[in-house]
Amino acid sequence: MLTSDSTPQSRTHRATVPASRWRRRLHLLLTVALGVTPVAVALCAPVMSDDTALVTSQPTVFPERTAVPQRPCQPGDRPETGMQGRVPKEDLLSGRAAQGYTCNLRSVGRFPTTSAASFDVYQDCAYVARQLGAGGVQVLDVSDPANPRPTDTLATPAMLDPWESLRVNAKRGLLAAAGEYKPYVDIYDISGDCRRPRLLSTAPILPGKGHEGWFSPDGNTYYVSTTRTHEGAGMTPTLFPVDVSDPANPRTLSSWTFNTQTHGGATTEDGTRSYACQQDAPPKDALTVLDTTAIAERASSPQPRVLAEVTLGDNQWCQGAYRVTYDGHPYLIQYGERSGSADCSRAGDNWATFGYPRIFDLADESHPRLVSSALLESALPQHCAEVTGEGAANGLGYSVHHCAPDRLYDPTILVCSWFGAGLRVLDIRDPKHPVELAYFNPGVNGALGTAARPVVRAERGEIWFAHDISGFYALRFENDVWPFDGSDPCPEYDDYYFSHYNPMSSCPTANFDGIGEPAPAAPRYRAPTS
Repeated sequence: MLTSDSTPQSRTHRATVPASRWRRRLHLLLTVALGVTPVAVALCAPVMSDDTALVTSQPTVFPERTAVPQRPCQPGDRPETGMQGRVPKEDLLSGRAAQGYTCNLRSVGRFPTTSAASFDVYQDCAYVARQLGAGGVQVLDVSDPANPRPTDTLATPAMLDPWESLRVNAKRGLLAAAGEYKPYVDIYDISGDCRRPRLLSTAPILPGKGHEGWFSPDGNTYYVSTTRTHEGAGMTPTLFPVDVSDPANPRTLSSWTFNTQTHGGATTEDGTRSYACQQDAPPKDALTVLDTTAIAERASSPQPRVLAEVTLGDNQWCQGAYRVTYDGHPYLIQYGERSGSADCSRAGDNWATFGYPRIFDLADESHPRLVSSALLESALPQHCAEVTGEGAANGLGYSVHHCAPDRLYDPTILVCSWFGAGLRVLDIRDPKHPVELAYFNPGVNGALGTAARPVVRAERGEIWFAHDISGFYALRFENDVWPFDGSDPCPEYDDYYFSHYNPMSSCPTANFDGIGEPAPAAPRYRAPTS
């Protein structure tokens, strides 16, 4: 686990540097010497601030890596038989893998269906994006988690191929998705009866094409991002803010081009900051901090301002991020779905074999500082030759894909889908020292895995998620493993995210009134003592 005392380093290996890396260095030297900088072509190009943390092409070398520590499992669990996060070939051959692996979590309900990479919930309803070609988005009534019931299927153009873009905005009761192969945005009203979504619009978003997407917390902007660029990185718009203040008539506000493709992201409550992943191979793979005030204010031809561009070392395909705070201090949780060393080519530089979550200190938003990383044992470079090629057959192995905290203010756990390693829970009460608390990997056959974003239903003590083959699950922790004793049951500040996933909460901070400021100036809630 990397901490603030063990940050990645850059160094030169004269005897072992491949020719391609020497060429990159030569390119960098020429760039500096000639004063040439890349130019992004866009309908509305992002504006770089003077103090932007620029991407560097220097080779990253990490200190010795260690796996995130684990809490003990409960009697009766079915723990992993080998290293953390691995499904051994022996278990696949013997049939042990088909029984699944569990630690501190148990299933209380399941609905069999296929699942792709999108999942979200609203009130007692769950929305499962099924595999492409399987008929769209499955709507489930989960008011009784032991008996999830199908109530509808959404088969409009975007819902047939939403990829990772399916999102709910609870404040306005909207469900949206952007089609990857059919360039449409579909918007449904779910505020009346979430079991029977009502179509409001199916609108073309050309030149945009979907892949990922997210709402601003106020529900007035839906950001469509795409990795489907054909003309080349830096030449094609990849992020499209869409005005959905009138959801029956959505309109694209702008088209933004970055140095590479855009993946997932998130926006603060006041709309002035967005955290967007730029997806590429290292060293271009990066997390960007964007000033999106122009969108929040609905300026004419709105442009973002890039406040920071943080390279991610061994990560390939940055997936998403959340801004959280602890005692008012801001942090960024970032995760990415692939490693740049899945073939072990950089194991000698201590690159992880698979993707993993990171936490950054955001006190200086122009220079986020890495404070911790959560690698599974299966991702450690010393095991690369043993595990490479295992896990999910889509080539993503045992990488993390999507994550979700229990709340944004004073979070306690981070729940992640980890492809071939299943659903896993991290204790993040100390952002500098995460610990693995639990995992649940359904019976597997080595073909696919857990891909979609999970959801924490904190006040129900449940986690809802979808497995690619086994379908929808409702899970509960065993023997009071979580919530933690001594933790406030409510977020410390107004938390729209907590309110979304805990409807009818009695917490005074479970509301949609937060404005996204760094929280020290806000009134802090503390649970009353008995």
